[in-house]
Amino acid sequence: MIYEKFLPGALASGQYRPAPEPEIVGHGLQLIPDALERQRKGVSARKLVVTLGQQ
Repeated sequence: MIYEKFLPGALASGQYRPAPEPEIVGHGLQLIPDALERQRKGVSARKLVVTLGQQ
């Protein structure tokens, strides 16, 4: 129920905000090593995101 009914609407309306804030590294598999290196160096209160697929 939470994932199918509540969460999509709550995210769209801003009632629910995911945490921690995402930090977009970029788009494409070639950026995964960069994201991993940034993670190894230390990232505090952020999630690193590499987007895949069509943009």
